[in-house]
Amino acid sequence: MAIKNRQEPFLLFLGDMTALIFGLYLALLVRYRAGVNYDFFVEHLVPFSFIILISIAVFLAAGLYEKHTSKLQTRVPATLLYAQLVNAFIAISFFYLLPYFGITPKTTLFMYLLFSTVLLFAWRVYGSKIFAMGGREKVIIIGEKSEVREMVEEIEGNDRYGIVVDVELDIDKVTPEEVYEVFRNAGREEDRVIVAPSMHPKIGVILTKHYDFILSYVNFLDIHQVYEQMFDRVPMQAVDYYLLSEASRRNVAFYDILKRIIDVLVSVVMMAITFPFFPLVALAVKLDSKGPVFIVQKRVGKRGQPIDMYKFRTMTGSDDGVWLSENTLKVTRVGYFLRKSRIDELPQLINVIRGDISLIGPRPDIVGLGERLVNEIPYYMTRYAVLPGLSGWAQIEQRKPPQSLSETELRFSYDLFYVKNRSLLLDIRIALRTIKTLLSRTGM
Repeated sequence: MAIKNRQEPFLLFLGDMTALIFGLYLALLVRYRAGVNYDFFVEHLVPFSFIILISIAVFLAAGLYEKHTSKLQTRVPATLLYAQLVNAFIAISFFYLLPYFGITPKTTLFMYLLFSTVLLFAWRVYGSKIFAMGGREKVIIIGEKSEVREMVEEIEGNDRYGIVVDVELDIDKVTPEEVYEVFRNAGREEDRVIVAPSMHPKIGVILTKHYDFILSYVNFLDIHQVYEQMFDRVPMQAVDYYLLSEASRRNVAFYDILKRIIDVLVSVVMMAITFPFFPLVALAVKLDSKGPVFIVQKRVGKRGQPIDMYKFRTMTGSDDGVWLSENTLKVTRVGYFLRKSRIDELPQLINVIRGDISLIGPRPDIVGLGERLVNEIPYYMTRYAVLPGLSGWAQIEQRKPPQSLSETELRFSYDLFYVKNRSLLLDIRIALRTIKTLLSRTGM
């Protein structure tokens, strides 16, 4: 299936880099009027390259390189403006507080920020519409009703996919003969795509006995893989027959070693910076309410092993593993601020250094709640295949902690996506977006 926005993040990155570099060129051209030769441009590009790279990192943290789902498209202008304001602050601080190469380009910097912002808006709002150009492929989607409906709504609300849904079928309601007829008719037309669960009995038999259909004009794709590409999470319907084998086959030994080194180095630096403030936090906790400064929670670690995790106390007692709606404890005034700023989790850096958890990974459940969820959600133990983390893919995608079984299943689908696709690049994306969340003080 030629989902045209599959390579969109990389193309957006190239477009942004072009806009930022050309914005600098226009600023120099207008500022100095005379022609800007190669040597003169490079002389300014070297110090500005730091600003350009920081801008790209800010865009990544702001989520501007996520796949453009229908929801994200509506937020692009506001998100881009916010990101450029952050970039302007960083650029001004860089050149005026930390003079680099002896350059303090007041007028040039102002023009660069102006031109690059205009070019970025033009590229993101108008230029990037090239992703939607070209013919629209006809698609037949076969799968479970809820899964199919979610995909159809996303496709209909986003023309960047370059496809139109011709037929949608609930696989639980059709017979093998009806599915066969759909395949047979599709094989007679060009530019026809079939999206269906390849391992389902109603589909597998047809693929085995009538593969000539998909060797003609039809492009066949597994619905669960397409779903994952669209929503960056694993559909619950796919867990039982393909996720477990794929996740276990991945060779991530080098990645695990590198990640462990980064965890230790970053945690030691963060502890060195924040530890002098621990006495002030402890005093605030103690003055605000009665009870200990720290709490130790039993949480579920890798492969389901229990671990002791440390936190500053933020409630009138220690949570015993229930959803907030079931909790009779109250968040204290100081605790609210500590939770909002994530300061309450700073002691968990000790857990990272010890190897109990990682900086990035599925959030560890409190043992009591974890035991309940293992019994209520099939294959829930799969999320414990990797070290849990301070922040994870589910945390940045779901925004708020789950407070029901259905919300926990959604979190689980994001966690499975991370387990299946974990990499250093994905960890960097999560880290940058976590920093953005902390700076904007969103979520609890």
